[in-house]
Amino acid sequence: MCCIIEPAIFFVHSLWYTLGVSQLVKNVCFNIPTTPTNQTLISQAQKKNLKVTMELQGHSNLRQTTKNVFYRALLAVLLLYPSIATDPLRNLFNEGGITIGNFIGKVDKGFGIYYFTIESVTDPEDFNRKLGALMNKMRSEAVLAENEGLGTGKSELSTFATLVLCADRAGEFCNADSEISGNSQIFANIDRLLPVLVFRTALTGFATVTYGKGQDKVYGLAQCRGDVSSKDCFSCIQDAAKQIREVCPDQADARIWFDYCFLRYDNINFLGKVDTDFSIVYFNVEEATEFEDFHDELAALTDQIRAEAVFPGNRGLGKGEKKLSRFVKLYALVQCIRDLSRIDCAQCLAIAIGNFPDFCDDRKGCRIFYSSCYVRYELYPFFFPIDSRNSLVNTSMVVANP
Repeated sequence: MCCIIEPAIFFVHSLWYTLGVSQLVKNVCFNIPTTPTNQTLISQAQKKNLKVTMELQGHSNLRQTTKNVFYRALLAVLLLYPSIATDPLRNLFNEGGITIGNFIGKVDKGFGIYYFTIESVTDPEDFNRKLGALMNKMRSEAVLAENEGLGTGKSELSTFATLVLCADRAGEFCNADSEISGNSQIFANIDRLLPVLVFRTALTGFATVTYGKGQDKVYGLAQCRGDVSSKDCFSCIQDAAKQIREVCPDQADARIWFDYCFLRYDNINFLGKVDTDFSIVYFNVEEATEFEDFHDELAALTDQIRAEAVFPGNRGLGKGEKKLSRFVKLYALVQCIRDLSRIDCAQCLAIAIGNFPDFCDDRKGCRIFYSSCYVRYELYPFFFPIDSRNSLVNTSMVVANP
């Protein structure tokens, strides 16, 4: 009985208090003069960003008082009739097929969110075997009381270090017209050139080295992309120097491209010269047809970063981003070899970007590698620093309700 009487008393008291204040508000509102003169003064004050304060019969805090009264009256009504709040909510959930009930301590598999990468592993059999073993290990850890439902772990994959540290190898060029024997002096000079080239490139991100004399002299060049760290640069150049001898063992003219670095050597001097004779092109199989101004936005962005690349202080690097929609951005990067002049850099980039319509028209991503420059654009961040707001790179999301 007390549970009914006390809320009722509170409600009556609040109602009386509300009526009293409402009468006060009524009196105040009807007692404010609304002459044209007052309206003009108020308007002028508002234009000057001044606060117009009116003391209404000593109740300067009228708005807060009215709010408090409203809350008290609402609370009293809810105490008397709690079903007013609970019934509509219950009906809403019931109409949607959801039952209100106790879920504590119960298994719920009715809703799930899945993330997966759009790329495939190179060795599915080995990957699935190691993944299964790792998942079993983590599952055993998670059910232990001291782990509070958490299981973590890792498993070494043969290609993991290469994938993370130097990114994917984009390709190589082994000039069939420059074959040499394993016991030639040029072959020996290449072996001596590569360690020096790796060491010097790791210091500044770029190096040119020559070794030998006369017809046996070899020329080497290596460069890391201008936005990568010195650690990633060193790892990439190390792998490049090792792999180029594996894929081009009998050629004096050899080149190898990675996402993070480029390395080449030859027994003919190529330093400081534009070379666009050989190219490697990668493009996304999906089309960006949902963006009406895609071509114009891409052209504007590449013009901007190309101008940055030829600026002396940028060492041949230009990068930027452009918003295509509320949730999608276009990212682009260009890089010239640092021994080129500004004119030669601009020429190489113009040739590379000019190939977009031929090889990458309407594509969501494209990469073009030359021996003198490199251009790339994507609809996800790929250069450093990575945009943290788009951290789910190369992933798709599926929401499932099995």
